[in-house]
Amino acid sequence: MNSCEKINNKRRRVHIEPDLEEFSGVKEELIQNEREPELLQENAVKVWSPTDTIKDEDLKKHIDLGRRVYAHSEAQTLGMLHFNNYDLKESLRDFENFTPVPNAWSLEEEMIFENTLQSVGKNFSKIHQALPDRSIGDLVEYYYKWKNKKKLELRLSAERIRTRKMAKSVLALSVVHSECENIYEFSSDSNDVTQIETTKKN
Repeated sequence: MNSCEKINNKRRRVHIEPDLEEFSGVKEELIQNEREPELLQENAVKVWSPTDTIKDEDLKKHIDLGRRVYAHSEAQTLGMLHFNNYDLKESLRDFENFTPVPNAWSLEEEMIFENTLQSVGKNFSKIHQALPDRSIGDLVEYYYKWKNKKKLELRLSAERIRTRKMAKSVLALSVVHSECENIYEFSSDSNDVTQIETTKKN
């Protein structure tokens, strides 16, 4: 083992202790700033509450009508019904005035889509059964966007890994080169001193 390898091995053994005092201080601050669950409820807005004033059959028809004719999701239809004090006729009038956000996928829908896709493959009829609020056209469109997004994520991840490996290699080479250069300079200086002493003796 040469001198450069010994130096590198010594550097690898350096152990850094975490600053436990700093960590405990951050932890205490987080606990102090944590809000109580009841305080968080003040920001919530109720959009539906079960009611006995509407029959289940009428409610299903109302939701189906909102989906088929006006492209409203079940949550949007129930929310509109709640804001109209569970009056089906008033809610029906509001259908025409309310335009839902186009193709805004919730996190839950995205998770259901991915899980169903993994289990049934590109069977959009079965995916539609898991996501009845979405048309098959919506599902196909989302599938291609999702596929392109996954490809891009994989490519970026591979590029990041490659860049990280190259950076580590360059850093390791520069450290070894620097250490060997210092050793060479020291050796050269020693030889010069020896040569001067030999010359004086002669």
